[in-house]
Amino acid sequence: MATAYPAALDTVGSQLRTDIASTDDLDDSGKEHDTQHVNVNGAVVALETKLGTGASTAVADSVMAGTGSGVSSWSSSPTLGGLTMAGAVACADQVVSRAQMKDYAETVNALGSKSAAFNIDFEDGNVQTVTISSGTFNVGITNSLASHSNSVTILGTNLGAGTPSFVAGAHDGGGNAVVWAGGTAPTYTSSGTDVLCFTTFDGGTTFYGFAAGLDFS
Repeated sequence: MATAYPAALDTVGSQLRTDIASTDDLDDSGKEHDTQHVNVNGAVVALETKLGTGASTAVADSVMAGTGSGVSSWSSSPTLGGLTMAGAVACADQVVSRAQMKDYAETVNALGSKSAAFNIDFEDGNVQTVTISSGTFNVGITNSLASHSNSVTILGTNLGAGTPSFVAGAHDGGGNAVVWAGGTAPTYTSSGTDVLCFTTFDGGTTFYGFAAGLDFS
């Protein structure tokens, strides 16, 4: 019997016994002293071969990666030949640079029907839909990344059925009103769809509003 690693994991009841008692004979069946030495030594050699040489002290916020034939090291910025993700990736507002995008999509957040003040939250997505049923109220634009450019597109249904006023920050936070070309917000459609875009270049202090299209009906 020899180590099963790295083709398979050794088991405690077979290759690597953990139930050897002080009263067991050195040659008890399945617990032979020399066999246990061979299995453990073989597993250690196989593990060393798999990991390779190089610094092995764990480093915070790093992964161990192969850096050459039989060599590995801990790295906070490993170079990967390719990567396929099977789940979400949260970048936590960190920079993704030199990306070449292909076949990408944007999350659409449905805000539902509104008749009172509410917020458009960047953390819910950069494309959002809303229907206005009635009311005069503020609509806040929140959670912009500070000191950065942020943009959100709104697909608004029946925006003219109420009188929404778009402001920077929370709807009740006293933020600046959205700045529109010519100084006046467009006339929204009471029965139909308007597409609006809001962009900030200073992390959300001032938003510029654009009517991408009005009265899609």
